[in-house]
Amino acid sequence: LYGGIRLRDTTNTRVLANHAMFNGSPGGWPGISLWDTTGGQVIGNVASGNTGSGIGLGGNTTGILVQDNRVGTTADGLSALGNGYDGIDLYGGATNTGNTVTGNLVSANRWGIIIWYYPNPVGPTGNTVTGNIIGLDITQTSSLPNQIGVYLRDGAHDNIIGGSGPDANIISGNSGAGIAVGVDQADTGTYGNTIIWNSIYDNGGLGIDLVNDGITGNDVGDVDTGPNDLLNYPVLTSASDNGIQTTVNGSVDIGISGATIVIDFYTNPAGTCDLSGYGEGRTHIGDTLLVTGGGGTAAFSAPLPTGLLGQEITATTRSVLVPGNTSEFSACVTVSP
Repeated sequence: LYGGIRLRDTTNTRVLANHAMFNGSPGGWPGISLWDTTGGQVIGNVASGNTGSGIGLGGNTTGILVQDNRVGTTADGLSALGNGYDGIDLYGGATNTGNTVTGNLVSANRWGIIIWYYPNPVGPTGNTVTGNIIGLDITQTSSLPNQIGVYLRDGAHDNIIGGSGPDANIISGNSGAGIAVGVDQADTGTYGNTIIWNSIYDNGGLGIDLVNDGITGNDVGDVDTGPNDLLNYPVLTSASDNGIQTTVNGSVDIGISGATIVIDFYTNPAGTCDLSGYGEGRTHIGDTLLVTGGGGTAAFSAPLPTGLLGQEITATTRSVLVPGNTSEFSACVTVSP
């Protein structure tokens, strides 16, 4: 039942340039497993074809850099060689923290990257997932789908998925959601997860799915509870490009007066808005900072770059304070003259 490389209670461990493949039996340990480990690097490995997960960081594991690995693919990154469970698995309590997962190719697994509580009641926190390719081959031209691209659930809180420039994840080609947050509406311990500036497109499910059950509609005053507090997404009413700038009008209701939030805008090529009409978000094109007024609402008229005629714009709501919740994508609007 054990994986190929299994390390426990170590410090400053380096796992470099191994082929951890075809290990274990059903329910077994990952190809590479670090448990209760402080500091270290997992870099340049191929972790594929295992009956468990590809790479697992479990228990009280902190400060690990997981970088430039091929997880669920062949060594050349062109073909599927999926793991039986997940690609990269962060599992444990709140002391599973400060880990960075960056620059990996994670495709053809059950769930691509998962952050969850097992076996503790409070999940991992303060981890960062940036600059990964999730659901495609290394050329980004062919789908090698995970069932879900990134999955945060069972008490995972205050983690960051994405960033600017090279820190944005490319999440595409997955058969389900690009990013799923929460296992059900009772999963209120999964909160404060910031999803920012990723390129999310051509997934079988929603780009961002709170509760992993399809579109979660807005509610007046945003009083509902659930993963990422079921933060309301913006309502976009129009988008127009006058040749100088694109202006997107809309409003948002989060039910808290005086709150500081950011509306992040994304564009999709014409005709590629999700079949649901909500998202996804292929290219981040700008944002606007708002402070909600009485009743917790705010209207906006956001200036964005020109050259977007005919494209489809969507947006998310993002809290800039703790907790740093991010909403699902809004319904798309098409940019008109």
